[in-house]
Amino acid sequence: MPQPKFKDSPVEVDQHLLFPTNIFDLLPTDHDCFVYESLFQSIDTSEVEKKHHHLGQHAYPPKLIVSILIYAYSHGVFSSRQIERRCRQDLDLCTFHR
Repeated sequence: MPQPKFKDSPVEVDQHLLFPTNIFDLLPTDHDCFVYESLFQSIDTSEVEKKHHHLGQHAYPPKLIVSILIYAYSHGVFSSRQIERRCRQDLDLCTFHR
C-alpha cells in the first residue's frame, strides 16, 4: 500500500531574511518553544500515520498537529480560532513547522 502523503508546510520558516538572520534568531535561545520542539520530535505517531489513506486530500502530519495542540494548551490557548491565529502570527508556534 502506498505511503500517505502529507501537506507541505505553507511557510518556509528556515528561509533567511535579506539580512544574515534566520527569523528564529529573533527568539531567545532559552525560549520554551525550542524545548518543546525537541520533545515533540520524539513523539511516535506511526500508528496514526498507518491509518491515513493515500487517496484524497493530503493531511497535515499528525506529529505537527499534536505538537501545536499541546503547546497551545500548555500556554492556556484552548480555542481553535485562537490557535489558528497564533499559528499565523507567533514565531513560537511556527517552530513546529520547521
